[in-house]
Amino acid sequence: MLAAFARRQRGLITYSQLRAAGFSSPAVSRAVRSGRLHRLHRGVYAVGHRGLAPLARELAALLAVGPGAVLGRHSAAALWDMAPALPGAVDVCVRGPGRPNREGLRIHSSSRLDADDVATKHGVLVTRPARTLIDVANAESPRRFSWIAEQARSRRLVSDASLEEAVGRARPAAARRSSVPTYSPERTLFSHARTENAGCSSSCASLACPNPE
Repeated sequence: MLAAFARRQRGLITYSQLRAAGFSSPAVSRAVRSGRLHRLHRGVYAVGHRGLAPLARELAALLAVGPGAVLGRHSAAALWDMAPALPGAVDVCVRGPGRPNREGLRIHSSSRLDADDVATKHGVLVTRPARTLIDVANAESPRRFSWIAEQARSRRLVSDASLEEAVGRARPAAARRSSVPTYSPERTLFSHARTENAGCSSSCASLACPNPE
């Protein structure tokens, strides 16, 4: 059973899965000491060795945060090949109240994470490209964000329609914020794209995107 879980999860297993497989808590501790298990996060282990399969680090982050967690922000942008992967912690988005970051994890909470904003890519739950752009905009300079958005457009990951729909789903959450900054990197992007990229429509330029939570 241990091998079956690991095969389905890129060589990973969780503490709850180990207990379901018949491991007692002392048995899990012994497996860690003997090198059969290697702790990646609290309650998440690599089976057999520390050499991780592609995307195992990202999947381990989702397993550590738990049900409802999806890859987001810069980690999502990297998975969609919109931007190079950043070193360090994995970005995880989750619906609900705020949660503290943990070692190796940047946890971003949102009151709205619609099912239409989530996809599965290479077996990993991730925010769709349009939602990823909205979230990344909150953490990037206009110049950097413009470049990331252009990568998304050149790969046909987003369209005016998908961006407008994603903004519409996110706007109610932003509207409930007690204070919404007037600076919008998204607006800067679309203004820049309208003047320098003939492929970006005026409707896209007029979007007033909310700041994600």
